[in-house]
Amino acid sequence: MASTWINIEFDRRDVVSTTFEVLPGKAYIPDYRELLALANVNINAYLSKIGIHRKIKIEVNLRNITSHDLMKFDEEDKILQNETSYAWFYFPAVSGGTDCYYHRNLQINRDVWNDEIITNSDAQKYKDIIAKNMDLGYRWIFRKTGGQAALIALSYGLLAASLAKLTDGIIYSDDGAWDYSKFPVMVDEFLIWYFDPEFAAKEDDKSFSKQCISILKHEMSEY
Repeated sequence: MASTWINIEFDRRDVVSTTFEVLPGKAYIPDYRELLALANVNINAYLSKIGIHRKIKIEVNLRNITSHDLMKFDEEDKILQNETSYAWFYFPAVSGGTDCYYHRNLQINRDVWNDEIITNSDAQKYKDIIAKNMDLGYRWIFRKTGGQAALIALSYGLLAASLAKLTDGIIYSDDGAWDYSKFPVMVDEFLIWYFDPEFAAKEDDKSFSKQCISILKHEMSEY
């Protein structure tokens, strides 16, 4: 099997970068090995659903947040718990990747979520998890910059879903990663409609996911 990919890249209109936040609902912090295992299950399950049956594997390293130098870590280490480094998730044969950051919850975050609970029916539905998360005091953010490969555009949402599943948490985005009206959301529901054109309420999400699926099939057509 060849080790190089056809790497077609694209920008999602004028969006420079988009994010998925993971608000854990319990204090348990998984290690990288657990996260990678579940993320790879979810990524390959999605690919199989769209007719791509080649198994792929996402990997991770840890980098200094200022210098971007590689840092020593082990996959059995607990997921990032500081704001001086970030985790970089990538596929060895695909350019680019998605970065993951740890953030402490500040008073402004409590204020924002208090307002969100008032105005957002989904936030109201998960207000107990949100309250638990505010008390836990931290969250993670997965970011995708513009111009990433289709596989990265798919995978950062599934990484967020996998981490949320392991921590009994919820997923949130308000910057265009997906339709804001669907957030916050539990993992099982997210996995039903994420990256599925048939469940996209907004035309840009529908066309974006269709384009990604077409590119993914082209990227993997030789494997």
